[in-house]
Amino acid sequence: MSIHQHATIEDTVYFWFGANDTSGSGADGATPVYNVRLAGGAADLAPVVSAAATLLTHGDFPPGCHEIAIVAGVGTGTGFAANATYAVFCTLLVDSQNPTGFVGSFTLGPIVANTIQISDDATVAANLKDILNGTGATLTLDKFKVNGSDAAGVVDINNTGGPGIKVNGTTYGMDVSATAGPGLNIDSSVTDAVVIGAGGSGDGVAISGRGTGAGLYIAGGGTGQGLLIADGLSIDTVEVTGTTTLTGAITMPAGLTADITGTVSGNATSGALATHDGKLDTLTTQVGTAGDGLTDLGSMSTAMKAEVLTQVNTALDTAISELVVAAPSITPSIRNGIMLMYMALRNQLKTQRFT
Repeated sequence: MSIHQHATIEDTVYFWFGANDTSGSGADGATPVYNVRLAGGAADLAPVVSAAATLLTHGDFPPGCHEIAIVAGVGTGTGFAANATYAVFCTLLVDSQNPTGFVGSFTLGPIVANTIQISDDATVAANLKDILNGTGATLTLDKFKVNGSDAAGVVDINNTGGPGIKVNGTTYGMDVSATAGPGLNIDSSVTDAVVIGAGGSGDGVAISGRGTGAGLYIAGGGTGQGLLIADGLSIDTVEVTGTTTLTGAITMPAGLTADITGTVSGNATSGALATHDGKLDTLTTQVGTAGDGLTDLGSMSTAMKAEVLTQVNTALDTAISELVVAAPSITPSIRNGIMLMYMALRNQLKTQRFT
């Protein structure tokens, strides 16, 4: 039996034993097997490892010499743990007998390592040390993945000198997907929850709906508004080219104009918008440019007829000036034609009276 050994998780622990026949001479035997037991376990606990021992076949070793190599890993199929003690038993078939032997025991400790041992680079090791003890340095990773179930959050970022998260990407700065809740839930009780500013030539916010979802969906929670614009909104052009459904009331301030090129549906406000837009289009067609489309006014109202009659009477009651003596024009105006008829009739009446 060997002395008790101390090893570290992931180490390989070695033991040896010899086999003799019933007469006491060394014998190789057959089917050498060893079993590793967890010390202190239940009596019916299965071995942590059961495997074949190795027969040493070099000519300098006498018959029956065997070696056991135990890989004390923690991966699948091993089951070893730090700070645990294990016993090693062996057996084989020799002279039609299966003797049992106890070859030794060992205790496993945790892996003890420093940052230089991990990285094999003094600079990287120093940076890693700073990251682990919270004194600084930048952690650069090709990929970072966090799995957790903590309701308070699995990543907690507190940066008093700048952004909590700064993202630069050639495709997406941040791509958030969720199947059972908000992709991004932002809550702030101190100041603005989100501040967006375009630092270059790009848009501050560019929204594009994917699949059948909305590009932007805003819903007020509790007593708050879904969207509140306090300091005014400046928009050069608003174009609605698809079907827009309005589910709440909309109040248009003075000076706000809109061109609705799609279909607006929803509540009374949206219906009124669609109706007025259609009426405006019809009126524009009928009136035309500078009124050139008003070729037929149709039936006039009583008030309009009265106004026209008043204007006609005023024109008829206006005195016509005496025409100068001259040959009448072949194409006189209506005013001059009436005056010429009047003058001719007057002259004829004067002639008849004096004859």
